[in-house]
Amino acid sequence: NLNKSKEYFFDRPVITPITIAKKKIADLLSDKLKYNIEYVEGTKEIEKASLYFRKSSLITDFKSILHTSDVSYGDILNYTLSIL
Repeated sequence: NLNKSKEYFFDRPVITPITIAKKKIADLLSDKLKYNIEYVEGTKEIEKASLYFRKSSLITDFKSILHTSDVSYGDILNYTLSIL
């Protein structure tokens, strides 16, 4: 049985609020995150990796995307973590 509260009918072309949120979050993380990767000399083995971002603006922008796309944290959290 499907959960009736989660049913929603879309017109074509199908682009759901979750799809819109995923696109906006991917763009946000691409813009706001900075990576620093150091390799073992002479190899492709990673010695050290760092991730940099401004916490307050990233959180605010992330919450704004959820609000404007009308999706919940649970709808998008696994996707967001997979990008990181």
